[in-house]
Amino acid sequence: MNSISKSGIEVLLGWEMIDWHLKKSNAGKLIEAIVLRSKGDTRTIECDALLNFSEKTINMEIFLAICRSGLVFDGQLVIDPEFRTNDPFVFAAGTVTKYCRRFYAESWEHKYYNSVEIGERLANILRSTIDSHQRGVQVPFARVKSKTYLTLPSFRSANVVSCTLPGGYRYLHVRKPGKTALRKLAIRYDFYGSVLVTGSCASEIGYFRIRLNRFDSVETITCCNRKDFEVRHVISLYGKHESLLNELKTRYQKSLIADFYAYFREPWALAIFYDRFECLLVENRATLLSKTAVPGSSLIDDCVRALIKSKWEPVSGAMRFFFSVSLIATNL
Repeated sequence: MNSISKSGIEVLLGWEMIDWHLKKSNAGKLIEAIVLRSKGDTRTIECDALLNFSEKTINMEIFLAICRSGLVFDGQLVIDPEFRTNDPFVFAAGTVTKYCRRFYAESWEHKYYNSVEIGERLANILRSTIDSHQRGVQVPFARVKSKTYLTLPSFRSANVVSCTLPGGYRYLHVRKPGKTALRKLAIRYDFYGSVLVTGSCASEIGYFRIRLNRFDSVETITCCNRKDFEVRHVISLYGKHESLLNELKTRYQKSLIADFYAYFREPWALAIFYDRFECLLVENRATLLSKTAVPGSSLIDDCVRALIKSKWEPVSGAMRFFFSVSLIATNL
């Protein structure tokens, strides 16, 4: 807001747009002015461009198209867990849809989740349906009476907002998918977790905020900085346990971290930002849980016993990091 005011831009709060004035041109009718109202006062402002960011709703054309097609509409287009409407040949996904009321799934509507992940899930369903049709296999269309349709799809990708704000600020916000709980309730019932912050928007290093949930995993990340930073690397921090981030919480509480941007540029973090790091976790889990020659024992049990016996004293920093990764992978 300070950057906007310094640029000479006037911000009107609490005003409602009630009308506009049109002018004719070669391109048709264009808006030349808008009429605003607030507490009985009316104001007309010349308009070069109008961008409307009011709440998204379903317009009349889409509503009539849905109804004339015989599709079930209940404020939104009704779908089942396989993204099918009541017409077996019509699929839908996204903010225009909702699950059938029998699921009591208002909190699992698509608008609360990552749209890219939802699109990928819909594409996989469509590809499977088309492949089955080409092979001549008829896929039975069963409504939600079947038990196989009673489980709603789960989405795990983080919701990401990335943009450039007035004043040249690079803004990034990464949060847990799904409908968020009120902050006051989360703090009252002690499941909000802990917040770690370095810098500020006005400082040279920039603002970096990490919220850990009650299990000490990264649940929310907020960055605001005038300097460029590695957006993909920051996004990849989501969902990681703080012990995997080089004992992040302990180091922060001991005032050993003054700048998260510089902290995550250190050499130890390169492995976490590798695009196949998640595959490493899966492979570690499979290896560590594999049974050894001793009945009822596994490789992870042998590692834990060896570490407890030696009290971690002869273990180097690199080996500590490896064992931390291994233990976290085993608990996933």
